[in-house]
Amino acid sequence: MDSSHMITFDSDRCIGCSKCVQVCDSQGIRVFKNGIGPRSKPVVKLGSLANSDCVGCGQCIHECPAGAIYPYIDIEQCLTTLRDAGPIQYKKKVALLSPPVAKAVAQFYNIPNTIDPLPTTVRILRDFGFTHVFSSVFGSSDMNELDAQEVIRVHDSSSGPVISARCPSVVRLVIQSYPALIPRLMPIRSCGVMLGTVLKDSWGEGLYLSGHAKREDIYTCYIVPCTSKKDEIRRDIPDPSAVDACFTIWELLNYLAKSSVIITPELAAENADRLVPGRSTKRYYNLDPPFDNSKILAYIQLWEEGIGATCMRFVAHKLKQPILAVTENKLIEFNGKVKQFAHLYRYLLGATEYTLLVARGGRAVRHCLNLISTGEIICDYADLLFCPGGCKNGGGQYQPAYLRGIQDPDVIRFDPEKNFEKIVNSVKKATLIDFIEPENNDRTIRAHYTASPRQCSMDIKE
Repeated sequence: MDSSHMITFDSDRCIGCSKCVQVCDSQGIRVFKNGIGPRSKPVVKLGSLANSDCVGCGQCIHECPAGAIYPYIDIEQCLTTLRDAGPIQYKKKVALLSPPVAKAVAQFYNIPNTIDPLPTTVRILRDFGFTHVFSSVFGSSDMNELDAQEVIRVHDSSSGPVISARCPSVVRLVIQSYPALIPRLMPIRSCGVMLGTVLKDSWGEGLYLSGHAKREDIYTCYIVPCTSKKDEIRRDIPDPSAVDACFTIWELLNYLAKSSVIITPELAAENADRLVPGRSTKRYYNLDPPFDNSKILAYIQLWEEGIGATCMRFVAHKLKQPILAVTENKLIEFNGKVKQFAHLYRYLLGATEYTLLVARGGRAVRHCLNLISTGEIICDYADLLFCPGGCKNGGGQYQPAYLRGIQDPDVIRFDPEKNFEKIVNSVKKATLIDFIEPENNDRTIRAHYTASPRQCSMDIKE
């Protein structure tokens, strides 16, 4: 058995189909190679996954029909900690919940679309031992504004592009294969890591949460569809203890299946019914305040438009300019099970043109990084995601064929005829900074809105 801190390859289960070799080649990484002879088992080129060029996208997990490749299992250690069986006992045990988790639980247990799966998901996590369950995307509105600030800065100074650091696989690829581009990585950390840091920095001392807790008393666990997030929380960042653990949807549902946890549609409906105001058990089935409203502008980024397009709308909003036109230039497209592509968009904001580079899939990302390295393409912002199809096709998803394309019925949808400012004003735009005492704003936000490996701080306030 061979493991990195992101992915495990169990050669005893391998049937020699070589699908992992094919998909890794299609991603442009080529970690695996075929063995000698027909139906021979693939091997890792550099001897072990830990020493390889693997960026942890996890597409090999999707393709393996034998279950020989799967996310590195962190959930067992997490559960040990939650049961106070580990070396440290924590006062606050916090789950940072990514929105796709509830959707995956609904798919796994065949919960109908008419029943909200979030209460059932929260109950599962509380039964594990989490004392608090927060929405990990709560700070996304703040991060979109910071993205827009940075894009405006590089546009005005003609120093672009900046590259989004939201995808840990892209960041790892840049670090190991394109070190000259490291200064171009966007200095904004991902939602869950940022929120984990702020929680540890300000719990009870400026953050409006009941009870006082020191940093060492707080345990945070990030639950995501992405295998490479395991790399992000281990990376040498300014605050390596922001998130203590990370496990994927695959690990969660695999554990529930092995533990024979049965959830029927009737039980899911009962859990959802417990959210009726006045019920004494309401908190047990709901996200904890103040970070309990995940249906905010983050959903635009997650499901509707993508990081880059959302950023461009924030740029227009900050400049108080309408988006007069958007033109698209298709650079490359690779057709496979999930299409990879790289497109260049030109946004006309008033009289000013901003350019956005969007790529989905490993080969497309590599192509774009090569163009940026050689100066063959000039843009303001590069929105690069390593997984074909984006984050919803992350390596930590469970049964991805059933999960692709799922959208939340409560997604905030854009009408292109409406002005973005009206939409922003019509949404409850609760932001992380609203829940931090004013005198602590600068200290907290300046210290922790920082992405590795670029050591840069930004003030969230205009």
